[in-house]
Amino acid sequence: MSPHSSSSPHREDAGSDRPSPQTGRIFPPETTEEAIRIDRFPFLLGRHPECDFALFSRLVSRHHCRFFVRSGTIWVEDMNSHNGTFLNDREVREAEPIFADDRLVIHPYYFQCRYETDAKGKEILRLVRIPEPDPAEDDRTLQVQK
Repeated sequence: MSPHSSSSPHREDAGSDRPSPQTGRIFPPETTEEAIRIDRFPFLLGRHPECDFALFSRLVSRHHCRFFVRSGTIWVEDMNSHNGTFLNDREVREAEPIFADDRLVIHPYYFQCRYETDAKGKEILRLVRIPEPDPAEDDRTLQVQK
């Protein structure tokens, strides 16, 4: 099935040989010491316990966004979530590639995207929790307020 398919990722994986989800949770949203390791694709992120990684917040949709590989690059796609997925302060309306140091926001979670290579040379995406930016320190916010 193509990464562009409109089928539910949950149904797509139902009969597959994929390992069971590594379901993890971040409790509570205010913690900043967490990271999500994305090393298999497609990878579904959301609130539902059957997601590859579950985020514990009512602001996160059950199937919020998914990550997939296209032409050797990792992409993110919003799954029609209620509150949206944001990449570098822009709402993800269609799939977008993810680059090192991009900022991904799934409210109330803020992540910095980091790439690593495992022992076998496979590229892994890590979403590292970062604190919510302070609007008073954000130049873009200050420019809008002037």
